[in-house]
Formats: sequence, structure tokens, C-alpha cells
Amino acid sequence: SNTTAPRIIGYRTADFSSAAARSAGLKFGVSQNNVAKDAMWITEAQNVGIGTAGYAQKRLDVSGPTGAQVLITGDSDDVGTTAGIMFRSEASEENGLARVKGGIFFERIAGSFGNGKLKFAVNGSVNNDTVAVTDVAMTIDNNKNVGIGTDSPSAELQIGDYTDATETITIATSSNGTGRINFYDNNNTEGGSIRVVGQNLGSKMYFSNRWNTDS
Repeated sequence: SNTTAPRIIGYRTADFSSAAARSAGLKFGVSQNNVAKDAMWITEAQNVGIGTAGYAQKRLDVSGPTGAQVLITGDSDDVGTTAGIMFRSEASEENGLARVKGGIFFERIAGSFGNGKLKFAVNGSVNNDTVAVTDVAMTIDNNKNVGIGTDSPSAELQIGDYTDATETITIATSSNGTGRINFYDNNNTEGGSIRVVGQNLGSKMYFSNRWNTDS
């Protein structure tokens, strides 16, 4: 029927009695089991809302009854196929791909069932180059290992890929604060720790065996 057919409707978002205040948007509707449902809005601010009941706080605003997900698919089974999101903070390059400096990519690896690695990439070049998968800064592989400075981590956390002479981990605290690494065994009452406490003109380092105590 006319009331449940798919439709595109223009709607007012302000009082049209004043010419200066006139604003309008578009609403897209679908039909499910003969029930009309509003599906997508384009607001007067040019924001797009999907499943949001009419609002759109950002350029794209997605809402779902049990959580909202966006699916991006690389339509190939080949190793190295990627699906991703890219980021740019540049006002003068809207019609091209220049100066896209950040990206999150999922890259397919060998094997079946679409397994792969999630890669966070940054291109730091001061030119028009665009970020690529090879600009990876951090990787989460299919075993849930995390690599920083490597895209093939061999442990739960690996920093570096054996090519740099120096790798550094910094724990930064306030003045005379405490930096700490805990090694817990079985539960949070067993294990050990390495603790560095800042002091004037230096610090103290403590190595502790822990059983229900921090001493």
C-alpha cells in the first residue's frame, strides 16, 4: 500500500513561516512485513543517520537495536587483499587521495576463512603521499599477538623487528612518581614486580616477590 511502500520524504526541521529560518532534510523509508520503517536520514547539516530515529550528530551516524556495526569487505580471496578505513585532516584535497596520512586496514593472509591481520598505519612523509598498508605502525595478528614496529609479532607483545639497534619503552609519571611492571602468576596475589620510584636527582629500583603484598 501507499503507507508501507518504500519512500523518500522531504521533511522540515525549522519553522517555514520565517524565510530566514527555513531548513529541511530527507528521510528514506523501507517496508518490512508490511510495516513501514524509517531507515536513513540526511539532515539539513548534510549529516547522514542510519537507524538513528532522525538524528545524525556527525557526517555518518549509525545506530542499531543491539549494537551498530559497519561492514567493509575486500572482495577477493587473494593474499594481501585489504579492507579498511583511511583518514585525512586536509581541507584542500577533497577531490583526490593526496595527503591521506592515517589508516586502519585488515589484510588477508594465506589460508582459508578470511583470516588476516589488523594493521594501524601512519604515513609521516611531508608530501602528498597517501598512507598504505606498508606504513604499518602496529599490528594485531590472527593469533591476537600485538606488534609495534613489526607486522609479524611472535609473542603477545613484540616491539621491533630486529632491524633497529635500539628499542625503548617509556613509563612516564608525575614528579617523583612510581613506574611499575607487574608479573602476576595465577591471580593478582601471586607473582612479582619491578618498581621504580622517582626521587630528587635520581630514583630507586625495587625488585619484588609478591604474595598478597607489594613489598
